[in-house]
Amino acid sequence: MKNLRSDIMLALTVGVVLFVASTVGIPAFSQQEPAVVGPPRSLEVVTVMVSVRLRANTRHGLDREISIAKATGFTADYGNCDIVTLWNVMAEYEAWEGSPRAIGKIEVFVAGNRYEGKLRHVGVYPLAFNLACVDIVGLAPGEHPIIFPLPLEAHVPPVMICLSPEIRPGTPLLDEKKRIVSVFVPTGDLGDPPFISARDLARFLDLASHVPRGEAIASLSLK
Repeated sequence: MKNLRSDIMLALTVGVVLFVASTVGIPAFSQQEPAVVGPPRSLEVVTVMVSVRLRANTRHGLDREISIAKATGFTADYGNCDIVTLWNVMAEYEAWEGSPRAIGKIEVFVAGNRYEGKLRHVGVYPLAFNLACVDIVGLAPGEHPIIFPLPLEAHVPPVMICLSPEIRPGTPLLDEKKRIVSVFVPTGDLGDPPFISARDLARFLDLASHVPRGEAIASLSLK
């Protein structure tokens, strides 16, 4: 965790330059002016949290619930995922697999309200991306997350300058028109790129759209 935190702060110092030329097919060192991008406001994204309820050791003891992982999530106007977030947060379930005393659950916080989340089974690190699809149960009318455009045809400059000192994992980077141009998807592995392009995000959403919502699970009982 310390190494991941250090990587985040190092990569996201004010004025960091993100090279994404390989994902959009443009030479990285062209003479084109770089685009300034930034994260959405905190109220425009959601928080996805994984928690575990530990059963008491004794008959008269009390169960206790602990939060084990969280990340930022967001909604794109492409595909049918309610929320896009990080797979390695969902994978925290695996750390508790086999325990007879634990029940895991996913919660999504939208505009201060808490909802049950369902993990859609798209695969482990689908397409080698650290992304997961979560659907929301019982979302009240008028409380849906902000929906960000995902421009597949828009021209994206090969160099983007991010003016935010820190970005939380799972956060999309937006251009001046509030369109998604990249997503921060750190895995903690120094060999993995911490960002994916809008086109790669669309590839993931295409894959997720072929998995029926009904095949998602609301929580995972670890027995």
